[in-house]
Amino acid sequence: MFGVKRIPVGGRPFDGKKRRARGLCSVVGASVLVCSLGGSGGGGPAADAAVPAQAEPVRQTEPARQAVADGAGPSRVFVPSSVTEMTEKSHLVVIGTPVSESRTEMVHGVPFTVRDVVVESQVKGPRVSRVTVREFGDGRLETSLVPGQKAVLFLSPFEFTRGRATGQWVITGQYSGFYRVEADMAYRVDPEATGLPARAAVGDLVRAVKTAR
Repeated sequence: MFGVKRIPVGGRPFDGKKRRARGLCSVVGASVLVCSLGGSGGGGPAADAAVPAQAEPVRQTEPARQAVADGAGPSRVFVPSSVTEMTEKSHLVVIGTPVSESRTEMVHGVPFTVRDVVVESQVKGPRVSRVTVREFGDGRLETSLVPGQKAVLFLSPFEFTRGRATGQWVITGQYSGFYRVEADMAYRVDPEATGLPARAAVGDLVRAVKTAR
């Protein structure tokens, strides 16, 4: 139904310096998300069989915190092989617009931006009117949410400790579950998530999610 041709984010080529920041982003994102994926490897058919369909809350464990502090860890924990897999791994899928206000929180010297998103359309999960999203970086990366620009977001709950909800969400698969919306088209932000369509009509993407859930 969808093509997977790689396109620049928002029609712009990736900036080299910002792309190099992806290495740190991958380490941090992977370490934060590792618990939500049950310690599975990368995406693909072999990984599919070992990954449970029900997503687990995202948690930071002591090994994950140490990996962040040491600058070590895997470059990628989860690369979705399809919209179906991304939907199964996500507790919440919404279409919404990030607000301009945000705050930066430091974790072991690493910045994370926390920003609210006003939900305009609910695709999967409990009905909400607003979600608070935590993302890596200072909010100025190519992969950051853009205030005022509508997005399709595949989200997982963020927890520091098992069973203790923070009320925050993270984008599933580091930022694989992030599409920027322009007019009626959705554009994939993550250039490595080639199992997902690089671009798709928003309506088609929504139908694919609803079919998979």
